[in-house]
Amino acid sequence: MPYEPEYTKRFLRDLKRYASLRKQVKKQIQRILEDPFASSKLLTKRRTDWRGKHSQRTTRDFRLFFAVCDECLKRSFKRKGYNACVGCEKTGSDNTVIFLAFGTHSIYDEEPPI
Repeated sequence: MPYEPEYTKRFLRDLKRYASLRKQVKKQIQRILEDPFASSKLLTKRRTDWRGKHSQRTTRDFRLFFAVCDECLKRSFKRKGYNACVGCEKTGSDNTVIFLAFGTHSIYDEEPPI
């Protein structure tokens, strides 16, 4: 099942900020859209709450963060308070991947964009 991308303002800002890695990120986005669960890690609660979101390594220091709508719906992440996508009223199967942020490990210390 092919997935469709959605990008947060934060992700687009991060991509512009790290323009030298843009080509690598675009390749990685294509791989994620083919299979978002391959080589990605479902995050847990750390210093901030990233539960319900995935992280995938881009380089040694950079990570790409995203959420899979279909997984969120099936595993009730929104009801549990993990993903609070503004305006989300999805109830059925949805093949959307929302790209949240891109950056160094310091992102783990920040609150997720959704």
